[in-house]
Amino acid sequence: MFGWIKRLFKKIFHADHSDHSRPIESKPIPNKPKIALVRGHKRSAPGALNIHGVSEYDYYSEILPQVFERTENTREFLRDGTTIEGAIQDAVNWGADIIIEFHCDAYNGSVNGSSTWIYDESQRAIASDLLVDWLNFSGKSNRGVKKGGRATTSTRAMYRNGVQGCLFEPFFGDNANDYVPPQVLQIFLIDWINEKQSAKA
Repeated sequence: MFGWIKRLFKKIFHADHSDHSRPIESKPIPNKPKIALVRGHKRSAPGALNIHGVSEYDYYSEILPQVFERTENTREFLRDGTTIEGAIQDAVNWGADIIIEFHCDAYNGSVNGSSTWIYDESQRAIASDLLVDWLNFSGKSNRGVKKGGRATTSTRAMYRNGVQGCLFEPFFGDNANDYVPPQVLQIFLIDWINEKQSAKA
């Protein structure tokens, strides 16, 4: 008599809740990729303050527009007026092959190191490539490539669109011994992107 109810409960409570939006495969990165630079946070919620009292949002305002001007096939995307998923979708619609979201870490003024964040293993290669190159350039301690956490929303949006990408936290801005002046990170990003663009067809 209640067999249909039992079947309904079984369907609800034992359903497969895995990510059914999984792409068949991530798009391969071409020799001269289009690279989207997504500024973390937004003007109305600018993120953590560094040792100079500058927010994450404003810190990257000193870097990313200049990186865009001195590289090819790049564009900066903001979260102002949209959500992080909206900013990622804007980058996807532009045709991005790689999406990097930029933040600065902060905790208690004494933690240090660099990390990248991903949602799926298909994103690990680009996240590791960026992190290792930054560590070699900066000499920072390696906090590794991490999965999930607070980066899930943006990195999952990249993943669901089949685009390689990660969230990048190059240093702890509230630690005077770990802080990086914007000019230094700018030089690294310009060199890193130009190297990606110089691949032979």
